[in-house]
Amino acid sequence: MQKKPLMFCGFTTMMGIFGAFLRWLQNMQGFETDSGLPITSSPWHLVVLIYLIGFAVWLFLDVRRMKGAVRPSKYPEAFACDSKIWRGGAVVFSLLMAVSAVITLFDVVNADPEDRSVFSLILGLFGIICAICYMSFINGTRGKNSKNGGFAGIVIVVFYCYHLIATYKTFASEPVTWHFAIQILSVAACLLAFYYISGFAYGSPRVLPTIYFCHL
Repeated sequence: MQKKPLMFCGFTTMMGIFGAFLRWLQNMQGFETDSGLPITSSPWHLVVLIYLIGFAVWLFLDVRRMKGAVRPSKYPEAFACDSKIWRGGAVVFSLLMAVSAVITLFDVVNADPEDRSVFSLILGLFGIICAICYMSFINGTRGKNSKNGGFAGIVIVVFYCYHLIATYKTFASEPVTWHFAIQILSVAACLLAFYYISGFAYGSPRVLPTIYFCHL
């Protein structure tokens, strides 16, 4: 990986970590301990909101400056990488997704019958399938067939569509928007990222939106 793209990826990663830290502070300082209701006088709600909007705008402007750069527009060339960090990261991401899915299934199975959610059960099963498809999508960059990762990409996109619906369904009666807003935005960003990534496998690449939503 070239120095400039590596620095760009590293910077957006650090911004994501700092954003998670701000979100943690908001959860610790911005809500009442007993009721979970937001504290209106807390500045952390505004800080998190400004940070989210500011980073989204900065990233948009920075990605737009890449418009004239030469970039591969075909799968698997656009995602092929021999870096051990790249391969290791793919394995770790898949394992984390699989473990999260297993935990979701475990919670559903051990919940009281009246508290069991069909949405969560399907989400857990779907998550395991998605973890396998993610590795298949990454391994598809080793082949010459541009459709190697096509099916896996579709499965991942459908998974995030369902994840978005399940998340909204779960928090439909939640009166505090901040309790689920970040999760909704995160799932939506992942959905759009994999949607644009999958476009490479089907000959419809959109490079700049792909970069934007992958780093968002």
